Amino acid sequence: MRLAWDGGPRGLPSLPLAAVLTAAAAASLYSCLRVIEAVLTGYYAFDWENFIQAAARLGQGTLYEVDYPYAFRWSPVAAWVLGLVTLMPVWAWQALHVAVLTLLRSWWLVVACLVCYPLWFDIQTGNIMIFVAVTAVWAARGNGPAAALFLALTLLVPRPLMLPLAAWLLWHRPGWRLPFAALFAVHAVAVVASGYAADWLAALISVESELTNDFNFGPSALIGVAWIPIGAALAVWLTWRGRLGLASLAACPYWLPYYFLMLLLEFPSTLSDRAGGWRHSGITATRSASELSQIEGSASMAATGTIAGRLRDAPSATSPAATASLGRTGTSRTEGRVVPTLLASIRNQRSHRSESMTKEIATIAAVTARAVPNWRHCRRKANHNRPTPGVTFVSSTQAHEAG
Repeated sequence: MRLAWDGGPRGLPSLPLAAVLTAAAAASLYSCLRVIEAVLTGYYAFDWENFIQAAARLGQGTLYEVDYPYAFRWSPVAAWVLGLVTLMPVWAWQALHVAVLTLLRSWWLVVACLVCYPLWFDIQTGNIMIFVAVTAVWAARGNGPAAALFLALTLLVPRPLMLPLAAWLLWHRPGWRLPFAALFAVHAVAVVASGYAADWLAALISVESELTNDFNFGPSALIGVAWIPIGAALAVWLTWRGRLGLASLAACPYWLPYYFLMLLLEFPSTLSDRAGGWRHSGITATRSASELSQIEGSASMAATGTIAGRLRDAPSATSPAATASLGRTGTSRTEGRVVPTLLASIRNQRSHRSESMTKEIATIAAVTARAVPNWRHCRRKANHNRPTPGVTFVSSTQAHEAG
C-alpha cells in the first residue's frame, strides 16, 4: 500500500511532502528578503552593538551587568578580542558573513545558505555563528587549524551547541587532548587574572531569560526547562551516532535562528575530505578498470575458479588449449613479454568483421600463450588437466555486427 508521504516517480518527493518543502522554502525566502531589506537600510545590529559595549565595559568592571538590551555571556578574553574586531565598520563585518561561505567548497551549500533565514538573521544581528559553523565543518573534515580554532572558540564563546563537536574531536583525535588541556589552563589563568571569573560563571548558568526569548524556536519555548535534560541525553546519543549537527541543536537549551547553521554538519558534502581518502584506496581505479573492460568487443572474462578459498588464476601451467591467463595486474602474460589485455583486445576489434574470419583466427593464434604461475606458494600441484577460464578472445563475429 502506497502512503501519501512516500516518494513520487523517479525519486521525487510525493505531492504532500513537496508542498510542505515548498511552503517552508517560500517562508524562508520571504524572511530572507525582509532581513536583506533591513540590512541595506541600516537596521540596528543587536549583537554587534553588544560587542562594542562589551569591549568598552571590560575596563569598567561592568562586563556582565545586564542592562537591556545589553547582555554578555562570553569569556572576558573574548571581550578583549571583540575590541579588535569592532574596529571595522559593521557593513564590512556583515560582508565577511557572505564571503566566508566560499570556504564551504560546495556551490549548492552556498546557495542553500544564501536563501536560508538563519544566515541572514546572523548577518542582521552581526553575530558570529556562520564563522563558527564553517569552522565546525572544516574541523569535522579533519582540518587541523580548523579543529584548533573551533576548540579555542569553545572556550571563548562557550555555547552548549558547540560541546558535541568539541567532545567528538577530543574523542576521535586523541592528539588534541593535551593541547586542549594546555589551552584550557592558559584561558583559565587569563579569566582569573581579569577579575571576572565569578561573574562569568554566574552569567553562564543564567539561561532562563533566553527560554522566553521571542526568537527561541526550540522545544523549550513550549516545555521550558524540562527540555534541558531531554536535550542533553539526546545530544549524547546523537554524538555517539555521529549526527553532530542534530546533536548541536539538541544540546542547546534554546534555539535562536542562527543556531540552525550548525546543521551544515549534517550534509554529506561536509565529509568530502574523508570521502576523498577513498580515492587513494583503489576503489576509483578498480571502477575505472571495470568500466574500461566493458568496451564492446573487448576480451571477455569468465570465472577463474577458487584457490585456497579465493578467486585466483590457475597457479600452474595449463594445457595448450588455454589462450591466455590474466595476471594480478590485469595484463596477459605471453612468451617473454607482457601485452596489456585492453590494447590487445582493441587491436583485435578491427578484425571482427564477417569477411575476415581467417584474419581473426590468425590473430587469436598469435597471442596464444602459456600460463605463468601467479601463486607459487599455493599448496595445489600442477595437476590441472583442463584449460583454466581466463581472458579469451571472441572468435565469433556475430556479436560484433553493427547495431
